[in-house]
Amino acid sequence: MIKAQSASEAFHIVDQEIGYGARSLSMGGAFSAIGDGSSGMYWNPAGLSFHDTKEIYFNHANWIADISFDYFGLTLPLNPRSTLGFNITSVTMDEMEVTRYGNEDTGETFKAADYAIASTYAMDLTDRFSIGINGKFIQQSIANSHARGFAIDFGTLFTTPFGFNLGTSISNFGSKLKMTGDDLLVGVDVDENIDGNNESVTGILSTDYFDLPLVLRIGISDEVKLGLRNKLVLSLDAVSPNDNANYKDLNQFIPLVKDQKIVSINKPIVKDSGIDIFGNKIDFLPINAFFQVGNNIAISEDKLSLIANINGCLFIKSGVLHVDDVYQIRGDVDFHTGNIDFNGDVIIGGDVKSGFKIISKGNIYVNGTVESSDPVSYTHLTLPTNREV
Repeated sequence: MIKAQSASEAFHIVDQEIGYGARSLSMGGAFSAIGDGSSGMYWNPAGLSFHDTKEIYFNHANWIADISFDYFGLTLPLNPRSTLGFNITSVTMDEMEVTRYGNEDTGETFKAADYAIASTYAMDLTDRFSIGINGKFIQQSIANSHARGFAIDFGTLFTTPFGFNLGTSISNFGSKLKMTGDDLLVGVDVDENIDGNNESVTGILSTDYFDLPLVLRIGISDEVKLGLRNKLVLSLDAVSPNDNANYKDLNQFIPLVKDQKIVSINKPIVKDSGIDIFGNKIDFLPINAFFQVGNNIAISEDKLSLIANINGCLFIKSGVLHVDDVYQIRGDVDFHTGNIDFNGDVIIGGDVKSGFKIISKGNIYVNGTVESSDPVSYTHLTLPTNREV
């Protein structure tokens, strides 16, 4: 099975790192007890019922690592007690080069993007209490693979007799997602013991389902008037789960230790033979999936597992699995790569940017500049003759 953790983390970044709206972001995202305006559909859909005018909202942000974030919102009051809203969210990035085992330059490129299309309805149940629901279609794509699903956000907003607001919202309650697409197609030999058969029957790699990041917000807000035209808004939100992730620790590669099992094949259990439409017995035809094995990988005695022969990281080159004790990056060590923690040698084609570090039990070779005063832990560090740490 192929893990889909990175896909789930991408949605997590959108929900808890980027956010929507200049006003809400300037308040640190403490907006669940306010939630008015088109951008408020994200923080608490119930707050949309307080919005009694038509509004169109656009938001564009250039985020880290060449990520572009765009948001479009539209609100349409239906009557004094209810409002309808629509919004579209996209997270995109520029084309990236396809690299394979050994950082082989293929000349190919790929794109990655997330999209969400949503419709919101909010209404006042009383003069103090309102509810809202947001239904959305979500798609994430990378190269020729994608995941699609549906989710809802639900929120409530209550104005207390003391004048302050209490708000709650639950976001991303919905179906699990699963990556599918042409990139998961592989060649399979149905029986490698038979000569002359088709050695490249199309098979599909199975990926794990992953959950959308379920987020609970509880907030309180109040307003203090400062003269006739000004007011001070005080707001506090509690969010679960809290985002304490360090996005410098991305773990972009798959680390392996010697004798670690890389992948296994689970054979199906067949108790009885089948029959055809004429009642003739049909014996089970075993299907033996295979993996093309490259350097530093051994096959187990039962031929059902692949095992790492050395400490290193896993690479795939032209459909062939390899384990290498050298980790090579053609560009810089920055937010694209995160910090590097590797058992073997590390080769950096560019710079080590300030704030990032490399930990290696082998040698480190840096072709560019090490911008931080203490970014590396190493057995031996090699720099060009005109460079300094």
